Amino acid sequence: MEYTPSREDYLISIYLLIREKKSVRSIDVVQMLGYSKPSVSNGIHLLIRNGLVVMDEQKFLRLTAKGEVKAKNIYKRYQTLLQFLEKVLNVSSQTAYQDTCRIEHVISEETLEKVQEYLHNHGL
Repeated sequence: MEYTPSREDYLISIYLLIREKKSVRSIDVVQMLGYSKPSVSNGIHLLIRNGLVVMDEQKFLRLTAKGEVKAKNIYKRYQTLLQFLEKVLNVSSQTAYQDTCRIEHVISEETLEKVQEYLHNHGL
């Protein structure tokens, strides 16, 4: 499965909503992301077909073990980049958030590892 930015957004949204609310439905993802219902529905069904998400009889969403690992990796990548922009580059919180949302989808593993290494070496 190709992990497009929107699919990653759906996955991380489900992950964060589950941490916050425990019970999550597709409409919660719609409200969180501001995407259309059909787009979210299609995206979630792709995640289900690829074994990352399951939906129960009451339409509640749950991450599979595979989905949780992927979501945690996305979240870690996001947190690392946000911290780097805010703490190292002194980018304002709002701009750092917006830029991180864009950068996280295209950054290479090599560059991300170097950012993580930098943060670690500087006690951040």
